[in-house]
Amino acid sequence: MNKKTFEFWFTGLVLIICVFLIYLAQTPLIMILTAAFFAVLLNRPIDYLTRFLKKKALSLLLVFAIVIAVFFVLFITVVPTLADGIKVFTNTLPTTVAQLQGTTEPLFAFLTNHGLDSVYFQAVESFKMQMSNIALGFLSGFGAAALALTNAFLVLVMTAFFVLEGPIWIEKYFKWFYTEDKKRKYHRMVLNKLYFEITGYITASFIVACVQTGFAVLGLLILAPIMGFSSSLVWPVGMIIFITSFIPMFGGLIGGILSFILIGLYNPLAALIYVIYLLVYQQIINNIALPKIFAKYINVSPLVVLVSMVLGTYIGGILGMLVAIPFAACVQTIAQEFFYWRSQQGKSQSNKKSVKPAKTSKNKNSQK
Repeated sequence: MNKKTFEFWFTGLVLIICVFLIYLAQTPLIMILTAAFFAVLLNRPIDYLTRFLKKKALSLLLVFAIVIAVFFVLFITVVPTLADGIKVFTNTLPTTVAQLQGTTEPLFAFLTNHGLDSVYFQAVESFKMQMSNIALGFLSGFGAAALALTNAFLVLVMTAFFVLEGPIWIEKYFKWFYTEDKKRKYHRMVLNKLYFEITGYITASFIVACVQTGFAVLGLLILAPIMGFSSSLVWPVGMIIFITSFIPMFGGLIGGILSFILIGLYNPLAALIYVIYLLVYQQIINNIALPKIFAKYINVSPLVVLVSMVLGTYIGGILGMLVAIPFAACVQTIAQEFFYWRSQQGKSQSNKKSVKPAKTSKNKNSQK
């Protein structure tokens, strides 16, 4: 075996081992990347607050307190509203069941006359079994919820360290690994482009979320007195729409389903009307306002968005879906800069080859 063959197989083996190790460590790697993403997300507001508070750690604590307070207020408002809705639904359930029984008597007589009553009872038993399995799934989900809270706390701690020490390590990296000043400036410029791609996407998503939440709250305020249900649903439904609006492509659908469930516990007809309203205004926003907003802050083609969404969802679920588009934007920027650098290198080499050795000819003439 010659040297080139050995290097080829050795490189392939090392690559396979690295991919296998990344696969084994995918959970902590996802947590680290998530913390880095949140650090970039929070860096701008933290830097803005640091101008007034003079200390970055104090600004970090304030931003964390605001974020935790928002989720806490969301929890203490949505959970009681959901519990009241379930209570109302449970109280009206016997009446609803009696009405359904009255309307299904002709159907049951038809099934009995045609010998299909056994199929009906089997379907009912199967439905009961599925509901019991769902209940057991909720009970077993408490362990997964505890693990998720632990991982969320670790991500929060890593985010704090990334915010506080990230710029210091970036400066050390450029100081230790770059000897050419021109190369250092160029790579720092590329890094700034990546930073603005991520923050631009976050800014655009925030604007879209605010617009969609405004329309959602306005529609609910108009619908509540007309359909006769409490306007206390405005806050939890608005927060649901705001949070799910950050999920690309499927955020509107998820927010509509959750809103339908929450309003449907109080008034099913109002929930149906409200979902139709959501679908109409979301289509208007997605086709008119959203492309203009995202085109102003981020430059990613629809094909790249779709492919990144599919890969992100498959690899990281909801979290992968959230970071897929800014990650794809960063990859696209790196690729563009790489090909630009290659083209510039090719031009410089061709210019060097085209230069004629004029000084040599002068030397020869002087020797003559």
